Amino acid sequence: GGGGVGVLSGEPGASGSLGRHAVDAGAGAGAGAGARLGAGLGAGAGTSAGAGASAADDAPPSPPLMPRLAVTVTPTPPPPDFSPPPPPPPIPDPVAVEPIMTAMAPSAKVQFPQSAAPHSEGLAKAAIAFADALAKGDAEKFGAMLNPSAKPLLDQLSADGAWEESTKKIEAVRIVLTEDNKDPNAAFASVYVALQEPDGAYVLGWGAIKVGDNWTFAGAAATSLTKRRVQEWDGVGMLALMSDNAPEDAPTIADVPADAPTPPPADGTTPPVETPTAPSGG
Repeated sequence: GGGGVGVLSGEPGASGSLGRHAVDAGAGAGAGAGARLGAGLGAGAGTSAGAGASAADDAPPSPPLMPRLAVTVTPTPPPPDFSPPPPPPPIPDPVAVEPIMTAMAPSAKVQFPQSAAPHSEGLAKAAIAFADALAKGDAEKFGAMLNPSAKPLLDQLSADGAWEESTKKIEAVRIVLTEDNKDPNAAFASVYVALQEPDGAYVLGWGAIKVGDNWTFAGAAATSLTKRRVQEWDGVGMLALMSDNAPEDAPTIADVPADAPTPPPADGTTPPVETPTAPSGG
């Protein structure tokens, strides 16, 4: 009662002893009860734990507190490379013509200036052999280097005597252009030769195709213009060798401006003026 409280608060008096005994007794009783209660809780806890373990064995697993998330890790790309690209490989030099001509020893009529040299040694040798057969009028050797589609015409020219008659007039065969796109391993090329006859020099064009280790030739477009000497065809661009109306310094059609005027025909006449027509339809 109040004594207990007084003792705890430090109040003096005889009752303090009784209060102390009462408090002690109460405390002891409380401690015993607490011990018993604690023992009961302990027993109860043990019993509950056992029951809980048994129930846990039969119960389904509890879901996780938070679902697991699939995380995709994207690698960081390397930083962009702003360094300049490597320079293109250097363009190879054309082959040296003179040593090849010396080794092959073609007809004295065959001329091959260094200015017309290709970058493919095989093409240079084939062009020399082709020009040599033409200069000698050797139909068999010439025909062996022709594309199959061109052989029937050669057979016809040989049969009616036109081949022999034409080749007898040849005074020189000059290779004036070889175009292999500056590629030592080219498989396609163009070859233009100028033929000297008593009354002037004209041009023949040939498309060359590499088949295995050999080159075959087929006729290609060539200008019908003539010059006085074969040397005058040196340095003439490929487009001018193909056409009568192209500038002589234009090696390819890409070198002719789109708005360039058309040169007059070789006979000096004025080319017809194209009249624009109205578009058809509504």
